[in-house]
Amino acid sequence: DMFAKWGVSVPVMSAPMAGVSGGALAAAVAHGGALPFIAAGHASPNSESNLDREIDLFRQQTSTLEPRPPLCLGFITYSSLSRIDSVLTKHKPDVVQFTAPGVAEGAENIKIARRHGIGCVMAQVGSIKEAEDAISAGVDVIIAQGTEAGGHGLRVELGTATLPLAAAVCSMVRSKRTTEDSGPLVLAAGGISDGRGVVAALSLGCDGVSMGTRFFASHQAMGSTQQKQAIVDASADNTIRTRVFDLLNNTASANPWPCPYDSAGALHNTTSRAWHDKPEKLDETLQAQGGGGDVITAYRGADDTSVAAVWMGQGVSDVREIESADAIVRRVHEEACEAIERLQGMLTVSDGQPAK
Repeated sequence: DMFAKWGVSVPVMSAPMAGVSGGALAAAVAHGGALPFIAAGHASPNSESNLDREIDLFRQQTSTLEPRPPLCLGFITYSSLSRIDSVLTKHKPDVVQFTAPGVAEGAENIKIARRHGIGCVMAQVGSIKEAEDAISAGVDVIIAQGTEAGGHGLRVELGTATLPLAAAVCSMVRSKRTTEDSGPLVLAAGGISDGRGVVAALSLGCDGVSMGTRFFASHQAMGSTQQKQAIVDASADNTIRTRVFDLLNNTASANPWPCPYDSAGALHNTTSRAWHDKPEKLDETLQAQGGGGDVITAYRGADDTSVAAVWMGQGVSDVREIESADAIVRRVHEEACEAIERLQGMLTVSDGQPAK
């Protein structure tokens, strides 16, 4: 009901992936009937004009839709906290999502969003403790991101897999419900790329899912064709959650990823195979060699997906082609309906009749 007023008919949101989720992708997702996100990312002053352009593009490409789709922005909290206020003042989004962390110290990011009258505030979490913080902060939606997810999230030893995390968060929300407050909605994220994954999440009590990797492999997503094809060519066996790429990227980043979010789901390539089991050694090597050392020079100079970071989650096995994001949404909806129909034929009630 929260999203139906905006014409959202499919219980799917497109994850706000920095460098991937722009206006064209969000518009296509909206045309398909799902909840569209544009990545505000680190929200640095240098990226402000890029965000302006993507929002303008989204509004142009959805101008004929009725009802008007919501403007949804996703922020990386640790680096954007000081800029959230100005972005919200300028663009007045309908929905905001926060990650890394979902809830800042003192819930400052949530308070800023509330001061701006944002009607739907989302927090992405990777653990039970983070979910408890989100409930306490009074968010409207919790995204339970499991360790199967692509891109950044908690270090694998600190996080929880998607199904048990989503189930636990749903149970927590249900236990705290009152007649006056039904609590936040829950979306599952991580390893979900088709309608079967949507139904699995719904069966746990979730209200929908957030999908990233599946939308990365779309025509409207930003990012190189080589990266998108790498997603299509990969299987779950070719993915890994690792610190390696953050250790390398942080050497030249204006917004280095901090612990415990300096871990990402990615293609397991020659770079991660060389260093995944010895991150401390990689860290020592980078510090000893400096920015011009052999290791970082070889990494930065590569545009080959066998060397460079390609963010992807374990749901890649079900990504078989690069296609339009609106078509992805429609097919996911069809697959979910087919899965539900199949399950109804498998379940029986006490009188031996099929469940309805």
